[in-house]
Amino acid sequence: MKRAVRLEHCFGCGPKNPIGLKLEFWWEDREYVTSFTPHPEHQSYPGVVHGGLTATVLDETMGRMLFELYGGARTAELTVRYLAPVSPGQTTSCRAWIERQKGRAVFTGAVLAGGGTELARALGTYIIKGEIQDATE
Repeated sequence: MKRAVRLEHCFGCGPKNPIGLKLEFWWEDREYVTSFTPHPEHQSYPGVVHGGLTATVLDETMGRMLFELYGGARTAELTVRYLAPVSPGQTTSCRAWIERQKGRAVFTGAVLAGGGTELARALGTYIIKGEIQDATE
């Protein structure tokens, strides 16, 4: 499928952001995917990645998917369920998909997994900008 355009200074995917995550994205069928390996500076408690950073990866994957499909979207609501701690150095993958769409509101889901275990799940509601086109067809 398409390869995502990068936003130069985006915290999640910007190659020119010196403190950013520099995530790269690709499509696998109808899911938008990234890989993330957190570093020691991403932890809160010793050996545990900060939950806000976990939420950021989930939100970035869902939001970036909609950026590619629609040219932009804003997070209206994000719900994260933390299932297991993420550890620094643990390679994870995040997969996002569209659940449904109603007008400019797009409802998405995402899961962050590592080592065969689901670590976190998210549901997002995003408001797209621009011309409305149903991406779920």
